[in-house]
Amino acid sequence: MSLQEKWQRMGRGMGEYGRWRWRDQGSCHSSGGRGSSLAAVLAAGVMLGAWLGYAPPTRAVGPSISGQTVISVRIAPSIEVDMWPSPLISLAAAIPQRPVVSSALTLRVRANAAWGVQLSTDHPGGLLRPWNGSSYVPDGKPLSLPLEWGTSPAGPWTPFTGTAAAWLTNQPATGDQPAERTFYVRFTPTFADMAGETEYRVGVTMAAGVGY
Repeated sequence: MSLQEKWQRMGRGMGEYGRWRWRDQGSCHSSGGRGSSLAAVLAAGVMLGAWLGYAPPTRAVGPSISGQTVISVRIAPSIEVDMWPSPLISLAAAIPQRPVVSSALTLRVRANAAWGVQLSTDHPGGLLRPWNGSSYVPDGKPLSLPLEWGTSPAGPWTPFTGTAAAWLTNQPATGDQPAERTFYVRFTPTFADMAGETEYRVGVTMAAGVGY
């Protein structure tokens, strides 16, 4: 049957349906007329779909069905330090006016983005303070000159402060093979620093991060 013939037969069927509904309800303007009209429209849609050969989509069925899910990921900038300097470095018995230089302080780093390291101390002026074995001595007099840092045993030297200073900046991403970086510290006592059994300390913070 052609599409035109289907439309014609559908029209005749709808006419018969409408006349039957009119007789049943008495008037399309009665209280139930609007609901009846809506039901007629819905019925017409169902009939039209059936005559035109429409069928709702169905789920795939078969002996083997496959689907696909796309997985998306972004890599976060990250840094890893798998070796820090020793947590305690002793400069032994220092003699006034004779600088004492530490052994190498080495960090081993892996990073997947540009990175750097900043240095600071827990004293705002980089000074070493008296230590009683478990904490700094309250109101203890610090040594005269600040601890200094440099990238080689010969310097040049930069005094530490409580404000982070760039030691390394914009270092290239390492990939899987780590990179090692080394610095040194130096302290020079003066004759204003009294001799004795008192131990003096200062904490050095090394902050490694991407984007530094």
